[in-house]
Amino acid sequence: VTWRQEVFKDEVEVLVDLDIIDSIFENGMYLTITVEIIDEQTKEVKMVLREYTFRNVEDNRVAVFEWDPSSLPKDKFYIVQARTVNSLFDNKTETAYTTVKKLASKRNYKFYVDKNLIAWDNGKKFFPLGLYVQYVNDTDLELFRNSPFNLIKLPGVNAAAINRVYNKTNGQVRVINNIVGVNTEIANPSDKDKEMIRANITKNINAWKDLPGFFGYYIADEPGVYRIKSLREVTLTIRELDPDHVTWPAINNRLELRKYKEMFDVVGIDCYPVQHYDDLHAIWVMARQSRSRMINNRAMWNIP
Repeated sequence: VTWRQEVFKDEVEVLVDLDIIDSIFENGMYLTITVEIIDEQTKEVKMVLREYTFRNVEDNRVAVFEWDPSSLPKDKFYIVQARTVNSLFDNKTETAYTTVKKLASKRNYKFYVDKNLIAWDNGKKFFPLGLYVQYVNDTDLELFRNSPFNLIKLPGVNAAAINRVYNKTNGQVRVINNIVGVNTEIANPSDKDKEMIRANITKNINAWKDLPGFFGYYIADEPGVYRIKSLREVTLTIRELDPDHVTWPAINNRLELRKYKEMFDVVGIDCYPVQHYDDLHAIWVMARQSRSRMINNRAMWNIP
């Protein structure tokens, strides 16, 4: 729906991915496609969208619905559920859903990703170019000055280390920091588990969010799909308490990105074709497959 699955009063597009290219269904024949907006808590259907147009996105045929969320109650989560009925095959029905939050008030982000997947940082276009770094000393940091790089990913360092990176590079390089002390291995977190996740990620937030050298949260390294619910809780808490910094995981299971997209702001795909000496075409294939799984509407910062 949007890069952060958040809406307020502005009209937004709802994209429904359909595997119908080069078929009799390509232009919608025999298909009835609707989108239901459902209150996540009460399960009440609040709106039904019926009007759509078709668009090709990457290798996908997409039904595009225009949604005006302005009349919905604020500060609540909603399920956006697409339903497709195929009258040629005895009204075979398939559903898919995502979740969004109707914000309590409109947010003006210092950092955001627009509908064209361009990142903006304090009003300026931002192209993320970074390195994974386990440890940096002053000599290493000297090399970052006047280099093309603007980010480094560090393994959960303290505030002093983040400040050191920023200051030693004259404000050029900021840190994506590994979250620490948060158990996201719980497949189906209970309310108590969610409270613990929120409490522990809040400690990270309070320690880092006001640092000028802090850029975002590295929330997981190649997580299994069973961790999605716990990691979604991490991301929802960060969006609420620190909306100006992103959550970013590395996903190696790119063919499951339809599921993973519920738990991040931006994503990195790490199949390392360069490291494994594959043809560089492998990077293009990897990116194409990944973007297709997300209908090319989520920011993807790859890890070659």
